[in-house]
Amino acid sequence: MGMKTAVTYKDRDNVYYIKLKKNGALLTALEMAAITKFEIKFAGTYYNSVDSPTGFDITDATATIKILPNKLELPASDGDIVEVIVYDMANTSGVVWEQHILEIKDDAEV
Repeated sequence: MGMKTAVTYKDRDNVYYIKLKKNGALLTALEMAAITKFEIKFAGTYYNSVDSPTGFDITDATATIKILPNKLELPASDGDIVEVIVYDMANTSGVVWEQHILEIKDDAEV
């Protein structure tokens, strides 16, 4: 099975979601609350929830991270690998949680 692909559009309010799982189960609210920083690496640049808090919406109860590419000003891309990195007190250098492909189109293809 290949990497999953997410598609969104530059300068639009489209979002994409990441569900954080460990051993096949969603993280608990307690585990989510322990996260100190959430980060993605896209097109060679790092974007994180500390420096760009409006670009991430974290919901502890459902282990969901909502990424708002427009708020992060992510560049258009035909499909770059996104590294999802999670930090907590025990993992201060971060843990690469997952990778997937993100395509950011300049505009909707009609």
